[in-house]
Amino acid sequence: MSHPETVAELVEKIKTYPSHQLCCVIENEVSDYQTLLTQVEGLSCYLQGHGVKKGDRVAIWVPNRIEWVVALLAVGRIGAILVPINCRFKESEAKYVLKHSESKVLITQSSFLTNQYLDIVMSWNVATNELEPFRSEELPDLKYLLWIGDHSPKQAATWDNAVATKSDLEKVTCIPNDPVLIQYTSGTTSFPKGALLTHFGLLRNAYDVGQRMHIERNDKVFCAGPFFHIGGVTMQVLLSLIYQVPFYSLAHFTPAKSLEMIKTHQCTTYSGIDSLFLLVMELENFKREDFSSVRTGWTTGTTETVKLIKEKMGIEDILLVYGLSEASPNVGMCDIDDPLEKRLTSCGRAHPSCEIAIIDPISLEFLPAGRRGEIVTKGYNVMLEYYKSEKETKKVFHDSWLRTGDLGSLDEDGYIYFHGRIKEIIRVGGENFSPEEVEGILYEHPFIEQVALLGVPDKRYGEIPVAIIKKKAAIELTHEQVLTYLKGKIASFKIPKKIIFVSEFPMTESGKIKKNKLKEELLSM
Repeated sequence: MSHPETVAELVEKIKTYPSHQLCCVIENEVSDYQTLLTQVEGLSCYLQGHGVKKGDRVAIWVPNRIEWVVALLAVGRIGAILVPINCRFKESEAKYVLKHSESKVLITQSSFLTNQYLDIVMSWNVATNELEPFRSEELPDLKYLLWIGDHSPKQAATWDNAVATKSDLEKVTCIPNDPVLIQYTSGTTSFPKGALLTHFGLLRNAYDVGQRMHIERNDKVFCAGPFFHIGGVTMQVLLSLIYQVPFYSLAHFTPAKSLEMIKTHQCTTYSGIDSLFLLVMELENFKREDFSSVRTGWTTGTTETVKLIKEKMGIEDILLVYGLSEASPNVGMCDIDDPLEKRLTSCGRAHPSCEIAIIDPISLEFLPAGRRGEIVTKGYNVMLEYYKSEKETKKVFHDSWLRTGDLGSLDEDGYIYFHGRIKEIIRVGGENFSPEEVEGILYEHPFIEQVALLGVPDKRYGEIPVAIIKKKAAIELTHEQVLTYLKGKIASFKIPKKIIFVSEFPMTESGKIKKNKLKEELLSM
């Protein structure tokens, strides 16, 4: 099986599928391939008719829905660049993305959860009456609003009218290395950086992930995560479209509704960050047989998480993955046929035409198998740059290698093992250790759901470890119980000097705890 190299080629490939074959089910909305293609054609014509040219940016600020998929294909097909905006972003965060990306069009809806998009967007509008087009002094590049659903403002075009547009489509030539998407990373800096990703990077990555999962025509993919995360776009939506398999999703993930959808439609894959598995397993009515149709999937997390998923959910071929937004996103994952021990403990090997290596983060020398250092990668999946951020781009590239900022090691067979963030090394009185070691032990505690170990400044020791812990629901757990649990398992300098219990953790888009944000909050207390 070959894969398309541009989004336009993917659209042409979809045209060869049976027109009334199921494409996707999102909430209660169902679409076959013909319905999808009709809307893609109309939206492509609408955007071109409103002056959107190759390289222009089109932003989308909506949850998982069929219109998101239509926009992905239509925008890429005409050579423009899609800019996903996190649905939970507030006014200032969304405005930053729109301004930095210089988006010409915004596709949105009136509200989602507690976010009132209508109020936010219209607060930017300085047009004096409803007959004037949308105009914003803060966002001078934003010319057009495209509204999905009810309560559209007068200055916006409606989605239904846009996708009904009929005109001759201007032919646009795209090459595989052209940019197609700007993925803003929540990252660890004060402002998000926009990873500029290519047609080929996304499509080949989706294809390669499908190969490792052995995706076949009778599979049904459940998309647990949001489409505005790169894992949702590449490793679920594009994967499904390339392999001609239906995908299923919800506008907003809830464990109960996800479980019901999987049972109803007999989905065969379930993927996402580890918490999306844990939340389902914690349902009172969850039974292992509820997931009997699910044969494979991928997740982030630890060996303990994977073992738990195999044991409690019965997903025998669950795969650990390693990736980041800057790599489209998947850097490494196992193949279903890999030895069980590798699948349980490693994040697999690099995809064909990609490489993974380990370097000393100080000397930048390449390290042999078994040595821990900074993970670097290169290949088709690596971003072109951080959009409009030459300084930040230079920081993350060493020759042609992307520096991930993550601590890892390779074994003799080329399998990658993730050990934490480079900057997370804690130094206590001259003793260095990785917080992952202590976190791994705490994750084995039956009452702990999530944990982060941080090093905070200390006059005597340089740093001391502090544990931030999220307990499992309705569980009593004390500081003393945690310390007693750790004593005897690790050296005394690794035992947290302080323990803080929290209800939620701030997370990055790739499912990692935002430790820099936690540390900022801790130091400000």
